[in-house]
Amino acid sequence: MVTLFGAFEVGARGLLAQQQGLNVTGHNIANANTEGFSRQRVNLATSYPLNVTPGSVGTGVRVESIQRLRDEFLDFQLREATTENGFLDANSDIFLELQTILQDPLNPLADTLENSPAESGLNGLLSRFFGAFQELAANPESIAVRATVRETAISLAEGISTVRGNLSDLRETLNNRIRDTVSGVNSLLERIGTLNEDIARIEAVSGNSANDLRDLRDQALTQLSELVPITVTPQANGSVDVRVLGTGAVIGNRVSPFEALIAPGDSSGDYQIVNSLERSRVLTNDLEGGRLGALIHARDDLVPDFINQIDTLAATVIREVNRAHSGSIGLEGFTSLTGSQDVANPATVFDSLGLPFPPQAGSFTLRVVNSEGVVQNLYSINFDPAVDSLADLAARIDAIDGVAGPGGGSISASVTTDNRLSITANGGLEFTFQGDTSGALASLGLNTFFSGSDGSDIAVSDFILDPTEGLRRIAASATGAPGDNGGALTFAGLQNALVAGSGSTTIGDFYRQTIAELGVRAQRNASRIDASERTLNGLRDQVESVSGVSLDEEAVNLIRFQQAFNAAARYITTVDSLIDRVVNGMGVTR
Repeated sequence: MVTLFGAFEVGARGLLAQQQGLNVTGHNIANANTEGFSRQRVNLATSYPLNVTPGSVGTGVRVESIQRLRDEFLDFQLREATTENGFLDANSDIFLELQTILQDPLNPLADTLENSPAESGLNGLLSRFFGAFQELAANPESIAVRATVRETAISLAEGISTVRGNLSDLRETLNNRIRDTVSGVNSLLERIGTLNEDIARIEAVSGNSANDLRDLRDQALTQLSELVPITVTPQANGSVDVRVLGTGAVIGNRVSPFEALIAPGDSSGDYQIVNSLERSRVLTNDLEGGRLGALIHARDDLVPDFINQIDTLAATVIREVNRAHSGSIGLEGFTSLTGSQDVANPATVFDSLGLPFPPQAGSFTLRVVNSEGVVQNLYSINFDPAVDSLADLAARIDAIDGVAGPGGGSISASVTTDNRLSITANGGLEFTFQGDTSGALASLGLNTFFSGSDGSDIAVSDFILDPTEGLRRIAASATGAPGDNGGALTFAGLQNALVAGSGSTTIGDFYRQTIAELGVRAQRNASRIDASERTLNGLRDQVESVSGVSLDEEAVNLIRFQQAFNAAARYITTVDSLIDRVVNGMGVTR
């Protein structure tokens, strides 16, 4: 049976239990605004009774556990939603950078010519370039207008190069962000591994709960899930195993970090992701979630797609302008002209050469004039890339006047030592080209306006930039007759010609479609991220309802534990008075 002195033990247990309740309540209140903190609760149970006759006698209360209020299923859902939101949020940042590159003013000249920043982009540069040719059509022999044409062409080429270069820089930036994000992932893995070790050590002692460390680990897991998709498996000793795409990133306290490596011989310098223990498996293409997945997708797919579209735009401008220019006539003829494009083998047919701008079957006219510009001969040259080689074309031009060999007849042609086509007029004559339907002249770089093959190297050709003859070489005439503006009209007409997108759209509309596509993708991502954030916020609210600290509830608990503590203290006081009565009051004689 419980003696009076044993009753002291009942009161002491009560005091200690209520004091522990007060401590936990105070801990909750102190961390009410701590991110990631989970509310804790003291679970009280009756202490083991004394089994006596006629029945068991209670011995008071004991603290059974200090429980962390957490819902593991909600944690799982929260990590899943965080992974999706991380992917979409990173995408949003990337789309913003793309929109800045494609829509901001591209150069000072464009900025001063237009009030609207949107018109200062490539769209405005294209409009001014073709508009300059409209002016040239009205004044085909004006040197001043030709200077305007050249300057707008330089601005267009520089604008395209700027956009293309900025896109390439963005891709390189994304590549570096991938490396940095992998470092961030590894830091979190190390932290989780350390917390696993500490939690397992503390909870190895029966009844101990590492609640605050578990909160820190859950917070690290959520941060990790924002970067990469993870699978979390709790273990019996209190630790968790973390896997990324099936790869064991954290097993207990053992961490297998990831590595961002550049494959030997990879000229692109792209980082590929492997796990340090499974280096033979490249994880890059399988990472489709989290911020890291968004960076990989943008580096490998999204940004290259827009680079390809800018390259296609540049290639279309180069191809169409050069084809029109090479078959038109400037203010003077040529005594000698060598193409800027070489070939791998002059004996190989054109269809097998892999030229940047392959020619097609057709013909062009070689127009021979004297020093006064009077036409002496018009030679039509047929061409078929399926059967003709550069050597064949040079021989055909060389023999067109009936005299073959260097210096013979009015025209000579040959293949240079670096495999380019060279044409020379003899006897004080000059030559020009007229009406090229094959594109062979532009393909070989003869009488071309632009150099390069795409957005990375587009430029106005040195042929046109020549400080002495360049402006006179701009080919505004179709026939060579004084005042003829046929060439300039052809250039101006390219603005509305269906020459882009496999002949389905204009050059300007092709670029506008690129901008529209970017806008649609960005809007679609914005809609998805709105839905994702609503889901994520809803889950956070649910987690908060389970794990969050309510100051009102804690205030009630504070009063409850205080009153119970006071009652236990009063109980001890009462027992003390009873003992005093027994010890000092009983057995006293007078």
